[in-house]
Amino acid sequence: MSEARLYAPSFRQQSISVGVFVACLEIFDLTVIVVAGAVAKWLRFDTWSLAGSHSLMAILVVLIAYFVFKHTKLHQHSVLPNWLAQARRAATAMLLVMFVILAVSYATKTSESISRLWLGMWLGGAFLALVLTRPVVAQLYRRLENAGAFSRHFVVFSTASELDALQAFLDRWTAIMPASDIIAGVFLDRPEKAAETGFRSQYLVKGAFDDFLDWSSNQRIDNAVAVVSPRNSQAIEPLLQTIRCVSLDLNLVAGQVDEIWAQREVGKIAGLPVIRVMARPLDSAQIIVKRLEDVVVAGTALIFFGPLMLLAALAIKLDSPGPVFFRQARHGFNNRPFQVLKFRTMHYTQEVMSDLTQAQRNDPRVTRLGALLRKTSLDELPQLFNVLSGDMSIVGPRPHAIEHNDKYAQQIDAYMTRHRIKPGITGWAQVNGLRGETDALDKMRKRVEHDLFYVDNWSLKFDLKIMILTFNCFVDPNAY
Repeated sequence: MSEARLYAPSFRQQSISVGVFVACLEIFDLTVIVVAGAVAKWLRFDTWSLAGSHSLMAILVVLIAYFVFKHTKLHQHSVLPNWLAQARRAATAMLLVMFVILAVSYATKTSESISRLWLGMWLGGAFLALVLTRPVVAQLYRRLENAGAFSRHFVVFSTASELDALQAFLDRWTAIMPASDIIAGVFLDRPEKAAETGFRSQYLVKGAFDDFLDWSSNQRIDNAVAVVSPRNSQAIEPLLQTIRCVSLDLNLVAGQVDEIWAQREVGKIAGLPVIRVMARPLDSAQIIVKRLEDVVVAGTALIFFGPLMLLAALAIKLDSPGPVFFRQARHGFNNRPFQVLKFRTMHYTQEVMSDLTQAQRNDPRVTRLGALLRKTSLDELPQLFNVLSGDMSIVGPRPHAIEHNDKYAQQIDAYMTRHRIKPGITGWAQVNGLRGETDALDKMRKRVEHDLFYVDNWSLKFDLKIMILTFNCFVDPNAY
């Protein structure tokens, strides 16, 4: 496995849901500032309009406030439950915003074209609004936290030879970590030793390392910890081989570590230093951006292609007997199975529908209409519903049949790593001509290489590029 695939630069210590809350709070506070400016304009000039020099000042204030909020850590996770700490930071931040605005206005002499009374009413109103809303924000945060909205689910890996160290770690966890941080399971190289040695936390042991993948497919896991001593650090490599197809952060309880891990990023869990060994391909903000991208693009595409999809459904019904849609189990994000939707393109019989053989050139199973739908990729359009339901993305590695995954996972190294991100309707492999039948192992190997490149290098710009390139390969000679 490549260095880039194992080690990511960021060291996140909050759940995705907390990241969403913080992002919404940042937007809310900046909106409060804009609204305060409009209200001050109405009180001073009897109009809501922020036109001309006033609009430029509004943009300047919002930009300065954004950077000041970041600098003063107004939205830091640790202060969110404490309204008084939030209020202090909000007051400090707004005083700093006022100072910067006054300094910029004086230096650029823009104060001559701006009503000082309006500016004072605006900044003063924003100061009061931000400070007075902190108790509400703190109360909302605590309610969401108590409801489990911010809970993080951890899994712990260790070895049977280090049950004492594992027990000590679990005891520290109970004493230090908040109740919202839950250990969902423990996995050992030899789980049977836990019962033999009287391991006190035996109820947490879910199985061996190899059992983790099946177990995690129906579990929510946000983070992972490996309790492995330096003298047993060789256990890390097989562990990485086991879990590399799952999107999670893996932290090694540091202690005195071997030189190989010495340069890795260090944080703390349960009061102990940990080293980031493996990280998710997307951080909290990127997950939000990609989900918004999926909802917007899929929703727009359904509106645009809706009439065409209705015509295709009617044509399928008239062309041959059988259902309009073809459903098949596929592996999705973190190996979780889901039902992929396609327009039916083959003659409907139980034997054909259960046949997992890939379509070939002049395949007798494919209907006349189905050949056209497959050639133009229109048979994939129902997957827009998979995207809206959250099972798929617009862009990502194409989902393969579960039986094909089982086959190729045995033949291609890191094959299952493609499941660390949601599968897509289109992908980097597809726009590079790697679609259709994979009658040779080398074809699938090249497809996987492109998929893993996408997983390691995701960006919104990369997704947009793939979507644009997809329009150039709607009609593909490899699709039959």
